[in-house]
Amino acid sequence: MGFSAAIGSVAMLFMLIVLGVIARKTNLVSEKAQRDLTNVVLYLLLPATIIKAMTRDITPEMIADIKAIVLITLVSYIFIIGLAFLISRKFKLPSMQKDLMFCAMSFSNITFFGLPVQEAVFGIEAVFLTIISQIVFFEFYAWSIGLSVLERHKTGAKIRFSFKEFIKKPGVAGCIAGLILMFLQFKPTGVLKSLIEMLSKGTGPLAMITIGFMLANSDFKKALKNKYIYIASFVKLFVIPLSILGVLYLLGVKGLRMAIPVIELGMPSAAYLAMLAELADNDTTLASEQVMVSSVLAGISIPIIVAILSAVM
Repeated sequence: MGFSAAIGSVAMLFMLIVLGVIARKTNLVSEKAQRDLTNVVLYLLLPATIIKAMTRDITPEMIADIKAIVLITLVSYIFIIGLAFLISRKFKLPSMQKDLMFCAMSFSNITFFGLPVQEAVFGIEAVFLTIISQIVFFEFYAWSIGLSVLERHKTGAKIRFSFKEFIKKPGVAGCIAGLILMFLQFKPTGVLKSLIEMLSKGTGPLAMITIGFMLANSDFKKALKNKYIYIASFVKLFVIPLSILGVLYLLGVKGLRMAIPVIELGMPSAAYLAMLAELADNDTTLASEQVMVSSVLAGISIPIIVAILSAVM
């Protein structure tokens, strides 16, 4: 996709976020309807998008891409975890909030932000590669290291992983279903294929509108007074993706092998941050403010990252 088309696609996604904000602020959509629509995205539309992306012919080139992107992602996470740890330790905050800001810099909003951007800019092949290389990896990280860090103010340094919680997540369940169908080489046909395609087309628009709902419920003025939110957001949206992009460029990595980890790991802080903070009895207010500010600032960072990718790919 050319530069102008890529930027146009990203701009359209952010227009949907604005529509979501307006709809919630004017009470066109109630709080209950917001929760219901979020569940529709998570439990109906997202799994349909995953299954659509994964029930396709797999070429040797795609397998090679998956291996390369998984390796790049693994190394990138090591870098991100180290960087987030060093920066969060410098924050003059209580230990509990330092842990939360560590997660804020290492949790990417892959599902609600990343997939729509990937599909809009690079197409369904990018969605497939993202699902295989990013979503399950992130889910495992969030529900093991992430949750353990957020709750260590009450549990100590113990790392725990709940497979029961992990497997119940709609993104993971959709990935597992998609993997099974992929290995069985099952391809939906007829009415089932049309249904899956119809549902998947709604994922991007409704996911972005739902983000708008979330932003409309937040106290933006209060969040803007916290300098640590700015620092964490700058690291999350600019330092991390541009560092990864620079290294991959120097190594001669091009195409989707470069674009997918750069875009996904440069997404704003995941909405999971607030949810896991609540489970861990951490600071849910700070978590929500961080998600909100980084999501808004992503309106600046994502077009810049996409523009640079368009120039170097």
